[in-house]
Formats: sequence, C-alpha cells, structure tokens
Amino acid sequence: MKVLVFKTNIVTPRNVKRVKSIIDQHLESRFTVDIEDEDRVMRIETDSLINESEIIMLTQQSGFQCEMLAD
Repeated sequence: MKVLVFKTNIVTPRNVKRVKSIIDQHLESRFTVDIEDEDRVMRIETDSLINESEIIMLTQQSGFQCEMLAD
C-alpha cells in the first residue's frame, strides 16, 4: 500500500467531502484531512497506481491548493 501525504488549504468538513468525492471517482483509497493541523494535512492510502501529481491536479480542480509534504 502506498501512502501519499500533502499540505493543503482544506479548512472545513464540507471542503473535505468535496475533495473526497473527486478523489473517490478516480481511485479506491483511505482518505483523511487533518483540518486542525496548520498544514491541513491530506493523507491518502491506496493500492492504486495513481501518482502524486495526479492527486495534486484533482485537488486543485476541486478548488484547493495541494503540495507534497516531505518525508
């Protein structure tokens, strides 16, 4: 299983649902966003072959900023 971690500007539970609905259309995953963290960390666990740039693109299409967090 691959774990992808991103910094976002997702701030509300409603925003989380919006992004999750887009991500769910493209891959099966465990998806969380910590809206209490200053980096609004989005974590995606998946067996899909999707890469980081595709996740960033999908999140940006949802209207939110997204960038990889360094390990």
